[in-house]
Amino acid sequence: MSIKEVELRQGNLDKVEIKRYFEENILMLSEMFERVGVDEFSQKLSANATHFCLYERSRLIGFMAGYFNQIDKGVAYISTISISGFYHDKGLGKRLLQSGIDYARKAEFNVLRLQVRRNNSIAIKFYKSFGFHKVETLKSSFILEKTLSNE
Repeated sequence: MSIKEVELRQGNLDKVEIKRYFEENILMLSEMFERVGVDEFSQKLSANATHFCLYERSRLIGFMAGYFNQIDKGVAYISTISISGFYHDKGLGKRLLQSGIDYARKAEFNVLRLQVRRNNSIAIKFYKSFGFHKVETLKSSFILEKTLSNE
């Protein structure tokens, strides 16, 4: 697989497509689904989130879901970023996250926020490389945020 062969699209996935992706990647995502049901989470993302999707040919291989619907509060929220295991370490997560940052900035949000498990040091390092910093410590996770500007 060449990174050039992977297409990035913005749009809205339906519940069935989100659920199918989660089920295909259940081993990688098992910790998340100990806390929330696949059906419930798939429905919530389908109904309320904006999606940035990665496809190899017509197969969904990763996506980011974010809530960009409260511009009056100035804060956008990334709910999930996920890349199928085979496609890790190919720069695809960077493409997704940068797309979300660009989208939030263009929509004139002031802050982009996300939650990450405290034990996920790889993800924390990844987010920090994009300028995210810790603003809150919860029992098992951190809230990170990035201040957006018209850089």
